[in-house]
Amino acid sequence: MRDSSYNFHTQTQQIFSRGGEKKVMKKSLSILLSFALVFGLFASLASAADNELTVAQKYQALVDKGVLKGNPDGDARLDNNLNRAEYATIAIAIAGLAEEKPATATFSDVTSKQWWYGAIEAAAKAGLVDGVGGGKFDPRSNVTIEQVIKVAVQAAGVEIDEDAAEVEGASAWAAPYIQAALNAGLIAEGLDYKADATRGQTILVGYSVYEALNPTVPAKVSVSSAKASNYNEVEVVLNKAVDTEKAKVSLKKGAAAVATETKWSEDGKTATLTLTGSGRIGDGSYTATLSGLDAADVDVASADFTGENETVKSISFVTASEEIASSEKAKVKLRADNQYGKLASFNASSYNVSAINLSPTIRKDAEGYLIVTLNTKVDNTNSLIPGVSLIPVYVSYDNNRVTANKTFKLGTQPFATKLELSDPVYSNKGELLSQPGEVATVGLNIYDQYGNPITPEQQVEVNLNAFVTPYTDALNIDKTDTADDSYKVKVSINATNDATKKIEKAADYTLTVHAGGSSQTKTIKVGPSKLAMSVKVGDADLLAAGDTGVSKYVSLNVYDADGNALTNQEIVDNAARINITIGGATSDGKIVRTGKNKGKIKITDVPNTPNGYVFVTASIATINTSSYDSKSFKIEAPRVPDSIALTDVDATKAVLGAPSSFKLTVKDQYGDTITAPNSANANGKTYKVEVRLTNSKLGSNTLNTTVTGPATYAHSSAGAWTPVGTVDNLAAFNTTYTFNTFAADRGTARFEARLIATTTATTTDNTIATNYASLETIDPKTQLVYSLDALNTLYATQDAPAGYDLFVGSAIKPSINDALKRTISLTVKDGAGNKVAVPTNLIKYVSSSNPGVLSVDGIDVLGGKTGTASVTASVYGVDGVTRTLLVSGTVKNDAIVVKEIVPDTTDEVAITNNYALADLLDDAGLFVKDQYGNKYTGGTELLSNYSKVIGISFSITDIVSNDTNPAGAYIDFATNTIVYNNTAGFTLNVVSADGEVVASIAVTTA
Repeated sequence: MRDSSYNFHTQTQQIFSRGGEKKVMKKSLSILLSFALVFGLFASLASAADNELTVAQKYQALVDKGVLKGNPDGDARLDNNLNRAEYATIAIAIAGLAEEKPATATFSDVTSKQWWYGAIEAAAKAGLVDGVGGGKFDPRSNVTIEQVIKVAVQAAGVEIDEDAAEVEGASAWAAPYIQAALNAGLIAEGLDYKADATRGQTILVGYSVYEALNPTVPAKVSVSSAKASNYNEVEVVLNKAVDTEKAKVSLKKGAAAVATETKWSEDGKTATLTLTGSGRIGDGSYTATLSGLDAADVDVASADFTGENETVKSISFVTASEEIASSEKAKVKLRADNQYGKLASFNASSYNVSAINLSPTIRKDAEGYLIVTLNTKVDNTNSLIPGVSLIPVYVSYDNNRVTANKTFKLGTQPFATKLELSDPVYSNKGELLSQPGEVATVGLNIYDQYGNPITPEQQVEVNLNAFVTPYTDALNIDKTDTADDSYKVKVSINATNDATKKIEKAADYTLTVHAGGSSQTKTIKVGPSKLAMSVKVGDADLLAAGDTGVSKYVSLNVYDADGNALTNQEIVDNAARINITIGGATSDGKIVRTGKNKGKIKITDVPNTPNGYVFVTASIATINTSSYDSKSFKIEAPRVPDSIALTDVDATKAVLGAPSSFKLTVKDQYGDTITAPNSANANGKTYKVEVRLTNSKLGSNTLNTTVTGPATYAHSSAGAWTPVGTVDNLAAFNTTYTFNTFAADRGTARFEARLIATTTATTTDNTIATNYASLETIDPKTQLVYSLDALNTLYATQDAPAGYDLFVGSAIKPSINDALKRTISLTVKDGAGNKVAVPTNLIKYVSSSNPGVLSVDGIDVLGGKTGTASVTASVYGVDGVTRTLLVSGTVKNDAIVVKEIVPDTTDEVAITNNYALADLLDDAGLFVKDQYGNKYTGGTELLSNYSKVIGISFSITDIVSNDTNPAGAYIDFATNTIVYNNTAGFTLNVVSADGEVVASIAVTTA
């Protein structure tokens, strides 16, 4: 049995990772402990807690819990050992393998006549066991303690230190596992780790592992902590979940009751108390008390904390611009945060504002931000000069001398340039309009050319206009409400009794608001909508320890009241109803709104905790709905380089100096491309890739084949290895390489790559993976088979409708020609069917049997009129013989229909404001394919010459705000640019003319 790495241990550990659910873990643990019981794998335990029970009692406890089945005769045989043959027998049983009985034995001391022969052969073949050296297995020797401490440590999820010091009485390889087991209290010190283990020792440690994996839920609930979380909020945390329908939490300041409203977290362990009315947390002692549960179920019912009066900790300018407009009511926006990091609740009179000779005033807007108003209008009574004068603004909260100041340069008179719309607020406190008279109010934030707010009192002409689409007279629009010095648009259901003005079905209406040359939209929902009523956590991408910078996603399964699954877009539409909690990893806890992963939960960073877990909880909690689901996902071992993959091989043979390309890529242990291991998880190793090129000439011929890639590698008769890239940075290696041959060459070139792990402490190099590509340069007189590649059906350009706009005069537009043409290509194979690389210029003299059907330009053909024609080409063979080859082509005039719209990237595309739509399409690598196989590429061409042929359209949805303020984004089709404000990202939708094909590009903004 190998000392340093047991594949069976790995397989056992993998069992623990399946699903992450407790029932699976229990089953897996049962397998492990059953295995441990049979083999006696663990050392004795010396912790005080375990002294309460004897070994026999712990054995019986595990049987009673259903973890172990026990022996039929009731005898646990706690003092027995098992040998390696028995180990192999149980190992294949647990792994679900059948016995293997090859004609020739693998080990010299294991014969086909012995009962354990099939088990040992199967276990060895599967890598579960190894020999002891000298071609022997030693089936009768026993398993040692140290060999299986590793299993206990892995099963319990205990983190190990690869650099742990050697442990007396143990093999060097076992030290990290033994030290981890000692630290976790799984074993006692001073054991003879190399000694045979007993079944009784197995039960002692197995019992501790079971308790580690199945922590005991407290029998009674206790209040763990209470603290103020805002000026009017208190957070109370319990040690276990409670029935939130029964549990109550009250608050007292000293002996006086404090009126609060309670909101429970989805896991039933945290209560947030909001003080009602004008209640505030002040200086003094507070007590939070749990009640409503049976007294017998409660241990600690209360917790104390010291409250403090709210204060301002910081004031900052929200306005980013360094300029301010010249206006009698110029605006500047600020925020004041309290000690809890929330907007301070103090009214505007609590702040002082200074701006010399500019009559400054300060107020708070509906969101709680500070708005400073200044008179910066240029007139004969002041010396203000646009572009010259400086406007210093000073704001302070004098109770604790917190201040903010900024000096602006005076600009020109304000005019509206940007518009933001807030999300609709429905008067019925719901999510849609359903009854006559109900109102959806959309707040408008309008900004001037310097990014400062424009409000009604400034009397700036903003040219406000609003309408809904599709048009319906069942909805009223009011844009006259400017109370609180703010712009609003109100959409309401008509209160008329006219049957023709009733909302008869559920519908989404788009409210479009124009102001100052900018327009934004919001969706107004009317009537019953498809609501999320239940939610389940789905599957997760593989989570490897230390995964950072590469997003991982967890899917959601969401259903409406009838049990119908919601689409990803519908999940996004219901995002406000679905509460997400992530534990054990970094996530914003929000549902992704854009791109191919919309409707999922994004995890941005996975901690460096192998064998730990990420916990995902999803819930819906409203007056009429209660749905809750939680799931855990195991954090797998960190990613490290593991193999080298050879892909995209063009050809394995070549003649006459033809090139042949191939690709080499370093993969991690999960089969994903890896460019650099996480240094924190590299287990004390660094990694590098080296390559070499060797040429083996045939007879007296020359062979000077070279390879190009990130660099050029000349062949070396000594086979010298050359590093590619730098240590721990393998990105330069992961690329396409090309064999470059020469006409006189004969022989085989071999390009080898090896992946090397260097142990940092010892600087020892170990080759952990190799791969190679080879190219045989063959005699050009070798008998080869030449054929022209088939032509797909072509489009009849001469029969195209005028609306396609394919021609300039009588000549087809170059870009259209590029999209619709076919290039005659050649395939060459040897007698065995192997592809042979040949020079690219062998095709000459292409002609068409009917130029009206298929016209020829060089080696390109283009469809003209409908019909079928043959194309003949003269092909210069590498053997010196000229061949005439023929291929036929069919031309049709079926209207062009888009079949594919594909962004050539799965990543988000980053843009800046006023970004050209064509550039965005290029950044995404977007291309379109029709039913003929024609491929249309290039952002500019897609918007111009191709647009009338393929008829795609564009729209923006899923706009994500930078903050809590409204966001907007739209396409200015006059200039084909994308304009946005306060936007973190959105989805650009590309849709075919028939609406059957849609592609989405996830866009982030800067």
